Amino acid sequence: MTTLIPRNESSPMDTAKLESFVFEKMSSSRLPGLSLALVKDGDVVYARGFGQADIGKSRAATPQTLYGAASITKSFVAIAILQLAERGLLAVSDPVEKFVPCPIPSKGGATIRLEHLLTHTSGMPALAYIEAVLRHAHGIGGCPLPIGTPRDVLTFVHGSDDWAETAPGERWFYLNEGYVLLGEIIAKVSGQPYDQYITENILRPLEMSRSFFAEADVTRGDGGEHLATPYVLPRGGGPPRAGRYLYNVLGGDAALITNALDLARYAAMFLRRGEGVMSDASFDAMIRPRVPLPSRPMPELWGNAPATPPRPSHYGFGVSISDDFLGETLIGHAGSLIVSTSYVGFMPRSNVGVAVLTNGNGYAMPQLAKVALAVLLDRDPHAELAFLKTEKVLKDLSGFYETYRGTLKAKVTRDGEFLRVEYLCGDQSPGTTTLVPEYLDGPSRGSTPSPKVPDNPPSSERPATAGRS
Repeated sequence: MTTLIPRNESSPMDTAKLESFVFEKMSSSRLPGLSLALVKDGDVVYARGFGQADIGKSRAATPQTLYGAASITKSFVAIAILQLAERGLLAVSDPVEKFVPCPIPSKGGATIRLEHLLTHTSGMPALAYIEAVLRHAHGIGGCPLPIGTPRDVLTFVHGSDDWAETAPGERWFYLNEGYVLLGEIIAKVSGQPYDQYITENILRPLEMSRSFFAEADVTRGDGGEHLATPYVLPRGGGPPRAGRYLYNVLGGDAALITNALDLARYAAMFLRRGEGVMSDASFDAMIRPRVPLPSRPMPELWGNAPATPPRPSHYGFGVSISDDFLGETLIGHAGSLIVSTSYVGFMPRSNVGVAVLTNGNGYAMPQLAKVALAVLLDRDPHAELAFLKTEKVLKDLSGFYETYRGTLKAKVTRDGEFLRVEYLCGDQSPGTTTLVPEYLDGPSRGSTPSPKVPDNPPSSERPATAGRS
């Protein structure tokens, strides 16, 4: 079964538009497989698998296909902490040291509390254990850290005293190691491993019966036939290479395995204000904006800045909160294991949610999810989502350029939200430079805006006034 679309004659959703967008982005970023589910008014109104869960076996992705949820796991850990707080077993203001020795050093000796770990505000920047472990496991860099369990992650943190940047509570620094520590605190307080606690107190009440942590549970019953093979997508366009999930190695930061339908049930729970797993007070505490995220909207790139500047996104307890998505609040979390990427989100006012999981690292899942939500709400993504405008212009500007009579040639490629120019100078050392978009609205139809070039580049890097050949 690849598609599940309950009949809803009143729904204006343009599934063809959404599916075309997903297909195009999967093709351009070489994603092998993807599963997507949309929720409206508490019901799954759309679910489909795209592409292949396993290339070697020609096994199609479906809504039931299992993938690594990656950092979406953090939101489950946050709920578990809030549940334990409801039971009076802890408070989010408690010092970490009340439960376990805290391996994370504090700037100035200030106390690191549970709320600092929940909001990534311990003052410690990313120590990148997971990046090292994942990249090494998949043969794309990293280093061979002796990490076999979450407890080893906490041993890895010891000795990082000089790395703390700010006092606790001052700034947001994404710290996977902090959520591994929260998992250990859940185990200490509840008397059972964090994954067992989450399974019994969150997954089962929500009937997320196909969501797991242990490899034995993933493969029980069907032998893992619903599990997507995770893939490394080599730079330069090589064929996808099968990777693996690091069972037992990852902890409360990224260990959950799930599917789109289960994750849709999770999104529906949030639309019910946590009903079934947490109180109204805990739900409000979880989604309250607590610390601004460092990314800043830049409307000046799209012409005139609005009279009221966009508000920055914030982080709550295990979720990100944006107040500038289609005029509403969008709350959710993304995740990446390199070989698997994901996003879950919900919009309380419109009562809609989205879950998307893939078995590779291609097009950004939060952006794909936003397009899906826009289509579900009968909004025009290309007219209303600024990042799509950015993508189109940068794509249009990419290509090969040359000056008059071919005296100088250059190749322009997209590099994230910028363009990179490589000057093809024959036997000379090729120069490169980065172009920063200054505006993305052309002055008239059919014209192409020029990205901004740094002042006075070296002579070998000066741009040519040219058109695409």
